[in-house]
Amino acid sequence: MKSKEKILNDLKNDGFSILEGYYDQEFCESAIKEINNIISKNQDVIYSKKIDGTSGDERIFKIENQSTYAQKFKLDSFINSIIIESSNRKISSSFILGGKLKFNKKSINNSGGGWHRDSDNYQFKSMLYLNDVNEKNGPFLFIPESDRFDFKRRKSIEKKGLLTRILILIGKVKKHPPRYSDEEVNLLLKQKNIKIKQILGKAGTVVLFNSSYIHRGKNIESGERFSLTNYFFKSNIISKYMKNRQFKHLYIPKK
Repeated sequence: MKSKEKILNDLKNDGFSILEGYYDQEFCESAIKEINNIISKNQDVIYSKKIDGTSGDERIFKIENQSTYAQKFKLDSFINSIIIESSNRKISSSFILGGKLKFNKKSINNSGGGWHRDSDNYQFKSMLYLNDVNEKNGPFLFIPESDRFDFKRRKSIEKKGLLTRILILIGKVKKHPPRYSDEEVNLLLKQKNIKIKQILGKAGTVVLFNSSYIHRGKNIESGERFSLTNYFFKSNIISKYMKNRQFKHLYIPKK
């Protein structure tokens, strides 16, 4: 197990840190059973959407409302203390996303769509692999140093709300969201001589990362991938309003 100092240093310098074997096999297997059970009983609120022609994973927003293991992950004091200290600002865990990604030969599937940043400002997540993740079943991909540069962004076709338009006008938000084409990313990575970090791991591996770096889930080629992801947001009125506006309608109800 890495020391807290080493983990904090990894996050500061590399944007991510990997904690191997953080949870045991029993924890992971029990969490997977809960995910499958929740999906089977809540099909009307399970989120699955194609983004950039990919994605298509099954997502359970605020799974801790029905999962005891997701709740334990959310309340993990060691992980939470690292994320909060790394952020160096007032943040808190907002919700856990339960994820199931399954190979389908008829479609291109991954978790989260194509290359993107979650935000232009520092934002953090902790992600738990619940089963072994290899090169074939949709590992997490991360671009080191992408806090230092940007790529050409895809134009947005989504209708922007009044607050977003105001923030764009005063220069607080960029006109186009931080999503990028594979072609643009691959070309510039070659020019900059930067290699994509592919994060593999056994069940129980936790990945802490700054989600303002460019990242994505790799297209799945076989098998399944189960995960729990803890979303952290700023603890202020505007952030809470934006977070609720974006996610609250997707939350699964409490038991």
